[in-house]
Amino acid sequence: MHLCNAGMVLSPRQKWELLLSNCMEDDAVEITMKYFGQRLVGIAPVYRLKGEGKDVAPIVKPFSGTLMLFENAVSLLTAGHVISEINAIYDNPDLEVETCLLIDNLGIEAKHDHPIPFDWKSAAKAFIDEDGLDFGVVSVRWWYVNQLLANGVKVVEEENWAKQHTLPKLDAYFMLGFPEELNLPQRYDPYAGVMLTPVMARLDPIDAIPEGSEMKVPQHPLFVANLRQNLPIESVKGMSGGPIIGMRQDEKGNLVYWIVALVRSCVMSERLVSGCPLPVLGKFLRDEVDKIRAEDAAATGQV
Repeated sequence: MHLCNAGMVLSPRQKWELLLSNCMEDDAVEITMKYFGQRLVGIAPVYRLKGEGKDVAPIVKPFSGTLMLFENAVSLLTAGHVISEINAIYDNPDLEVETCLLIDNLGIEAKHDHPIPFDWKSAAKAFIDEDGLDFGVVSVRWWYVNQLLANGVKVVEEENWAKQHTLPKLDAYFMLGFPEELNLPQRYDPYAGVMLTPVMARLDPIDAIPEGSEMKVPQHPLFVANLRQNLPIESVKGMSGGPIIGMRQDEKGNLVYWIVALVRSCVMSERLVSGCPLPVLGKFLRDEVDKIRAEDAAATGQV
């Protein structure tokens, strides 16, 4: 892969134009992906089919998520149906779950490639998957958070979504995540870690789900957008729960961005993507954060 302007130092404006060109094969876009990869965290159960010998490496199945700070508590945000899928893996009598991993080596500041073992079963969770609302939160205790931060992961703060109604018009939108066709099937090697291939796909927002679409019109507000045509994969399946980022240039030419939604669903035949807006998720968090804290306190023996 070669950079379009190889050997040149790009100005902020040139970098912006190169990013908006969406040349997914350029080194510059790879660097941009690593920058925004700081906001992307993988959650991956590791399991084997019951009866498989220990000489067979277990399966690892990654899902997309991002970290959010809310009232001094950090949670992993993802789609509600992702939490349901992971719970189903744990509850499946034909599977033996060995561990669950937090994958945090996707950002430009990552110092190592070793995922963090995560106690999924004891982590407090809350999720909803109905009437267009499809998101969930998993409590991440500070012992894990400190490790994630040390490897360059960035946490979305409350200000990011609480004031989004005051934002000027954004210039470009992208979705991030781990499409299954690039990341499955995969067997886990604890010495090599988990090698994930994230995708950053350009979106063009639209006002509403088009009439006659296969995508159902929900009761609650949605972020709705069309996928650009030059996506390097056939399907975005597996990207649910990943962040949707909106960005613009400020008056000084700097790139500023916000996480505006979590990926919810896609109809590839229509190149139509929907996401749950973070302000809507914020209202859900306000209702659930006390319950999650109470569950965590009970699990750790704290009062």
